[in-house]
Amino acid sequence: FVCAWKLSFRRALPIFDSAARNGVDLKKVYRVCSEFYADFREQFDAADFQDVPYMKQKNSCLKYVNECDVLSRLCLLCKLADGKSENGGESLARAAMIELGFVRPQLQREFPNLNNSKWPYRVDFAWEVDGKLIVGEFDGADKYLVNSGRSLELNSSNLGNYDSLGGDGSANDDESILLHYDRSSVLRERDRERHLLNCGVNKIVRFDFSHVVDPPTLEKCLLDAGVPKAVI
Repeated sequence: FVCAWKLSFRRALPIFDSAARNGVDLKKVYRVCSEFYADFREQFDAADFQDVPYMKQKNSCLKYVNECDVLSRLCLLCKLADGKSENGGESLARAAMIELGFVRPQLQREFPNLNNSKWPYRVDFAWEVDGKLIVGEFDGADKYLVNSGRSLELNSSNLGNYDSLGGDGSANDDESILLHYDRSSVLRERDRERHLLNCGVNKIVRFDFSHVVDPPTLEKCLLDAGVPKAVI
């Protein structure tokens, strides 16, 4: 209840995803909260459910939520939470997609791995559009880097920049030039992409944390790939 009350949608969804991933019964959470907090559902000091102005201009399911009605906020968060989201970065990316009004993606869709049938390929996001299959891959800052510890530190520090989007909304750190790419990881990912295309994927769109903290750029990236907006 407090998370839905005090946090914006994009901040709260990763928490609810994590709860779902750990087996929490979110239907029960909503049922108990709706009974216990029925007299306190209206909170006029509730945080902005959408705290990035650019997002509020979009036709998403969030626009119909009464921001002061905490139980309505909680209901939507419980409904949209998905335990298949593997980490906070993917949850933040999906929250941005939802706020931008895109069709909600399938998470962790599997494709056969001809080299090892016990370890199928899984993609972060997938959309089926008019008989075509679009795959979205969120590249964490440390995915291709040797010095992953430092990259995670940069990733964490950049998260705060989402709160003060201005100009192009990008988050840069000069120290990032000290990081080194792991060539073998890059080559493995290219092989993986070729395999996915051979499995019938029509388009692979890649984005990273810099896209997530810059909503207009993420929106353009997904639209250019053919990801459709939801009909609300």
